[in-house]
Amino acid sequence: MFIGISGPTCSGKSTVCGYLTGRFPKIALVPLDNFFVDRQYYPMYEGFVNMDHPDGVRFELFIDMLRRLKKGEEVQAPVYDLAHSKIAGTTTVQLSEIMMFEGLFLFFRPEIRDMLDVKIYLDLPVAAQRNRRLERNLHSDPLYFDRVVVPMYERYLLGTKQHSDYIVNADRPIDAVATEITGILEYHFARAHNA
Repeated sequence: MFIGISGPTCSGKSTVCGYLTGRFPKIALVPLDNFFVDRQYYPMYEGFVNMDHPDGVRFELFIDMLRRLKKGEEVQAPVYDLAHSKIAGTTTVQLSEIMMFEGLFLFFRPEIRDMLDVKIYLDLPVAAQRNRRLERNLHSDPLYFDRVVVPMYERYLLGTKQHSDYIVNADRPIDAVATEITGILEYHFARAHNA
């Protein structure tokens, strides 16, 4: 089963996936962040290096990985060093009973959406995104958030929500978000087991 979790910045994607991999040992997690381009290839926007644009993702490589995993093949996937914004190496990805993928633009390309069995979108208002980024000190320049993150979210990400199977309110404690998603997954696992 291929599961996708997407949503805006600071919506809890990575945290929830960490919880789920602990809860369900058969999950193999592949973050879309590992398919970012190196920093010098990010587009510019409003005088900033734009790390929130879909052109910053190597989609073709990611799509090829998904197709090969669907065939049961072993894949070498990149490992991305977020601190230095560059590829740091590769890792072997093997097909597992439950494959989980997470990332900002996971539902952006139809080829990816079509290969996901369950698509979950973590919904978070812009004000909450801003507050969480500042709290986490994650690229925390408020000017970058206002001039780049918000326009990119509105232009490229917000519309992908309509392609999800489930929209989960992420503007609440992460335990509540993880519990709701656990219930969704248990439902689908039971259906797959009984099919």
